[in-house]
Amino acid sequence: MSEAGVLAKLSGSLRAKFFERTPSVKERKREGTEASSVEMLVRRAFAVARGGDIQSAIRLFDEALSQAPDLVEINEARAELLDMAGRTDEAAAGYARARRLQAAVRHGPPDRPFAMRLRGNFIVQIHNYAVVIRSLSKNALPYLARGNAYLASNQPERAINDYDAALRVKPGIVDAIVLKAEALLQLGRYGEALAVLNTALGTPSADLRSTKAAIHMALGEVDLGNSELNAQLELLPVSQSAARGCVAMRLASYDLAAAEFERALLQSPADSYWQLYRGTALMRLGQKMAIEVVPDENQVWPQLLLAYQAGHVREEDVIARADTKGRRAEASFQFGVASAGRDLAAAKRHWQAVLEQAAPTMIEYAAARNELPRA
Repeated sequence: MSEAGVLAKLSGSLRAKFFERTPSVKERKREGTEASSVEMLVRRAFAVARGGDIQSAIRLFDEALSQAPDLVEINEARAELLDMAGRTDEAAAGYARARRLQAAVRHGPPDRPFAMRLRGNFIVQIHNYAVVIRSLSKNALPYLARGNAYLASNQPERAINDYDAALRVKPGIVDAIVLKAEALLQLGRYGEALAVLNTALGTPSADLRSTKAAIHMALGEVDLGNSELNAQLELLPVSQSAARGCVAMRLASYDLAAAEFERALLQSPADSYWQLYRGTALMRLGQKMAIEVVPDENQVWPQLLLAYQAGHVREEDVIARADTKGRRAEASFQFGVASAGRDLAAAKRHWQAVLEQAAPTMIEYAAARNELPRA
C-alpha cells in the first residue's frame, strides 16, 4: 500500500483512541499547539469521557457545537457518546446530521495532492493523532497524517512542524516534501517551497508536479507552470478522467478538457463541477452546451454558474450569491468566458480579477494565467 493509502486508512481508524490520554498543557506548549476554545472543549470532553462521565462529555460537545455547529467530526463524536449512553434515538439523529454535513462538503480537485483535496476542520483527528504520536514517535506516518489534518484545517505553520518531524524520522519521504511545499505555498513563501521540492528532484510524482506548477503560476512563471502541468498529465493514468480534465482546464487546453470531462461524467453524471467545466471548455471551443439547465432563482453553487452559462441568470445575480473569494474567482472566470467572443477587453478584465481573488491552487487561477497572454 502506498504512503497515501496508509494515511487514508489511518485517518479513518482513530475512534478507538477516544479514551486515550489527553496531551498535557506542557506537551501542547512544546508542540506549539495552543488550542482554540472549541479545541479546548473537545479535549476536555475526551478527558471527561475517559473518566467515565459520558453525560458531562456530551454537554461539553454540545457547548463546542454551539460555537461550531457544522463541524462533522464533533457531530460524529457526540453521536458516538450518545450511543454509549444508551440515547440511541438522539445518536441516530446525530449520525444522520453528520452524514448530511459530510455530503455537503465538496472536496478539492482530484488532480491535487491527497491532503489538499480534504476540506474541513479536523479537530478530533488532530487530537487523536497526538495520542498516536506519543506511542509511535519513531514512526513518520502519524506525523504526516497530523500534518495533513493541520493543513486541511488551514493551519500551515503547524503542518510544517509535523512534516519536518516526519522527515527527521524518515528522510526523503516524497509526500512530506510535497506537502511541506504546499504549506509554504499557502503562506506565500514561494521560494522556500520550490527549494523544498528541489530536494525530491527526479521523483516521478504527479503530486510533486502539481505543487510545483501552482508555485510557478503564483510567481507568474506561466511557461514553467505549464511545463509542470504537462509533465503531471503524462503521469496521470487515462482512467483518471476527472483529474486529467482538471489539469487540462488549468492549461486552458479546452479540447482535451471537454473530452476528459465527457468521460468523467459517464462515471459521475450528476457532478456539477464536471458539468460546469465541460460546458466552459465547449464554450471556449465555440460549441453549444449540451447540458440543459432548468431555470431556478434558488440555484445553489455551482449550479448557479451552470444556469449562468445557459443564460438563465445575469452576472449581478451570480455576484450577489458569490459569498467567498473562491466563488467570486469562479464567477469572474465564467464572466470572462462569456465575454471572450464579443468583448475581449471585458474578458481580460474578468480574468485579471480572477488573479486578484483566487488562490494559486485554484483551477481558474491557472486557466486565467493561460487565457490572459492569448487575449
